Amino acid sequence: MIKNLMDMFKKTWEYLITALVITIFLRYKFGAEFFDIFGLFIFSGLIFLGVYGLYSKKKIPNWVYFVLIVLGIFGILIDGWTSFNLIKSFMFGG
Repeated sequence: MIKNLMDMFKKTWEYLITALVITIFLRYKFGAEFFDIFGLFIFSGLIFLGVYGLYSKKKIPNWVYFVLIVLGIFGILIDGWTSFNLIKSFMFGG
């Protein structure tokens, strides 16, 4: 399993570095509010990916998809709460 993870990392390290650079750029360009709202979409995607994986019967173990679903739910709760407070403060000033 660890060998598979290492092989995957060797194949995708360029994407990881690119994602890191884009994230750093977006953080300084848009601020933290952007990531609260953007996080809602990302965590929704994690839930969708987990549910899709459970129904598609891929070769990956089911616990991986359950972890994706749990991370997505916790992420939506946290980002949803901060986005709600952000929108509330913009609308009602405080």
